[in-house]
Amino acid sequence: MDLAEARMQFVTAVLLYGTIGPLTRFIDVPSEVIVLVRGSFGALLVLLFQLARGRTPDIAAIRDNLGWLVASGICLGLNWVFLFAAYAHTTVAIASLCNYMAPIIVIAISPVVFKERIGPRRLACILAALVGIMLVSDLPSAVAGSVDPTGAALGLAAAVGAALVIVAAAAGELIQE
Repeated sequence: MDLAEARMQFVTAVLLYGTIGPLTRFIDVPSEVIVLVRGSFGALLVLLFQLARGRTPDIAAIRDNLGWLVASGICLGLNWVFLFAAYAHTTVAIASLCNYMAPIIVIAISPVVFKERIGPRRLACILAALVGIMLVSDLPSAVAGSVDPTGAALGLAAAVGAALVIVAAAAGELIQE
């Protein structure tokens, strides 16, 4: 693949990803339906793309990793369901920012899941991210009762789903080693 083709693929991916929030915010369909259609369509496109390039699915690898694939697929589905529901309850910006807490959640649970130590620097970053998300999602107004916190809560639930995708993928890799 040459540089121009790689750039075009990157631009296409960014444009497609960037339209998700605005489109799902204004579609009057439950988020579960959007996720089912989006996931099915995406899976079909990936399969067709792979077949067009002469690649076939590695059935043995799928069978060997089926449990982790199913677990991460469920978590990704939950991430999308919660994220698309969050778009319906708050702005795309707030829902997306809450969803972007996933890496912080992974870091926060890493001592339990991966037996890693959280040092003072990581702890300070986790706390700063939590304070930042509270301020951005207007939590003080929600506590006062003037803003509905549902969108931010759904965005954070989406972040938990995304964090679990990362954990499932990492756990699958660790077990195979």
